[in-house]
Amino acid sequence: MKPYYKLRGKLTEQDKQIKDFEKLLNRSNFYITQIMTGKKGKYFREDEIYKIIDYIGESVKDMGKYFNEEQRKGI
Repeated sequence: MKPYYKLRGKLTEQDKQIKDFEKLLNRSNFYITQIMTGKKGKYFREDEIYKIIDYIGESVKDMGKYFNEEQRKGI
């Protein structure tokens, strides 16, 4: 199963793209791609996860739908 598959699906539903994260998080395409493809040891930071959740219009309590425990390290 692809990492972040539910997040990818939510973006598609909303006609948004992963590349939108570059501007939202002020990060490079390389950084975003490494995380979204499941590069070992690469995860979004806590503040980035909260920005993404807000961007897709979800509440913090639903964070677990889009980020599993491993992906939410430190939160």
